[in-house]
Amino acid sequence: MNKKTDGTIELTFTISWDKIQRAFEVEMKKAIEAAEIDGFRKGKAPKEIVESKLDKSKLYGQAVQILLPDAYADQLKSHNLKPIIYPKLTVKSGKEGEDWIFEAIICELPSIEIPNDYLEQIKAIKLEKDQDKIATILELLSSKAKAIIPEVLIEEETNHRLTTLVDNITKVGLTIGKYLESKKVTIEEFKIKLALEAKQDLVVEFILNHIQKEQKLSERRQVLDYLMGLL
Repeated sequence: MNKKTDGTIELTFTISWDKIQRAFEVEMKKAIEAAEIDGFRKGKAPKEIVESKLDKSKLYGQAVQILLPDAYADQLKSHNLKPIIYPKLTVKSGKEGEDWIFEAIICELPSIEIPNDYLEQIKAIKLEKDQDKIATILELLSSKAKAIIPEVLIEEETNHRLTTLVDNITKVGLTIGKYLESKKVTIEEFKIKLALEAKQDLVVEFILNHIQKEQKLSERRQVLDYLMGLL
């Protein structure tokens, strides 16, 4: 296990060739039984003929998908990890006759520090006319908080926002290219902007989560009500 300074965790683990081969043979048997070959009844074609027509790489993929959940769960248990995102899984090495090596990139709940006197600081805020209470409070807390947000988490949130945006603009007949052109930004510049916004919002999210646990509040709405009630 390799834990980076930003909290991103890289897990490298193996699945033995014996396990992969056994799972592959099960998938092969299923494929043979389901195969429909001209001149033969379903599932009755000679094994050699069916095997020559099957995509072995696809069957290996199916076998690995069956084995991965347990192998990954074993790693979490072994290292006592509680990830907050789905793993980014990649095959580092996958050759016939050899153990397969995988990498899972995850992160746990980031630690966050806010001043011990944050309640007093909130109470001391002097609101100007029409100034948004909650926005002002969150801006204060964000500026005082110490948080390191894992890059893998920022990337996941950024990609989610980009996907949502693409879906929304597609519904109104635009393309992402046309949208960015209207904003006079490149896709790279736009992704940087989204990543910054995602990081800021994640910091706020973890601040609220911290306060919710500290004040023993059951719902997020109660946290916001609690903070606004301080002013």
